[in-house]
Amino acid sequence: MKRHSSPAVSLLVAAAMLYGCAALQNKAKEYAPDIKLLDINLAGLNFDGIDLNFKYQLKNKVSFPVTFTRLIFNLSADGKQVVNSDLPKGVSIPANGTTEFEIIHRLKFTDLADTLLETWKKDQVKVNLNGKTAILISQALGSVDVPFTAEKLVPVPKPPSISFKSLEYKSADLNPLNPKATFALNFNVKNPNIFDTKIATLNYGFKADNTNIVSGAMQNVAMPAGKEVPLTVPVNLKGADVITLVPKLRDFSKLNYNFAGDMNLDVLGNTVKIPYSYP
Repeated sequence: MKRHSSPAVSLLVAAAMLYGCAALQNKAKEYAPDIKLLDINLAGLNFDGIDLNFKYQLKNKVSFPVTFTRLIFNLSADGKQVVNSDLPKGVSIPANGTTEFEIIHRLKFTDLADTLLETWKKDQVKVNLNGKTAILISQALGSVDVPFTAEKLVPVPKPPSISFKSLEYKSADLNPLNPKATFALNFNVKNPNIFDTKIATLNYGFKADNTNIVSGAMQNVAMPAGKEVPLTVPVNLKGADVITLVPKLRDFSKLNYNFAGDMNLDVLGNTVKIPYSYP
């Protein structure tokens, strides 16, 4: 004769199974390793990007080995996701022992804005790391997720800046038959970053009293980290206009002038042109 279980018995069996699963899961959580952020290392900063290295430690609290099976994480910068990964690990953590793991990623500044010029308007970006480690406690207890987070403000490099210093008078021969004069155009270029860089081409021009005084270009201008480099361009003037122009150039207080040009930086194989003008 076939027996049928009553609905009440079926409910009791299901409840017991659920309770048993919950109890096992709670026990697995008790055995879950502790996770600790050891360090966030920033390296390789340049105009292209920066290398991020998050170093963590997992500490096994129980007297038998557990297995670090998967690493799942996502990384965002200023709220924009830049990487999302799910990596198999298969690392055994000894009884009462520890293991370390690293999350290494190069953050490219081109991923944060449409152009590098837009990114360079920022002083820093906020990097957020969120993830979890999957830990197999045992076949009986199953696996448990151990979450982790980290946050870091990352500096954004700045392009070099140019400041006009002076148009320095050197000498003059105002002989009406062959007037000529010599000046020196002095300006500074500053690299505000912690890394050396180079200006591939520095174009410059100086106008005064509605006259083009000098223009030209410098190639491969080396810029040491955090340094301001003084540059000088010789200015040799000739012609009839020199007789009336020299007194004006020597009296800057009343001179209407403009120092302007652009810098070309090589970034990721592309040329980024940065204009400047003074005043």
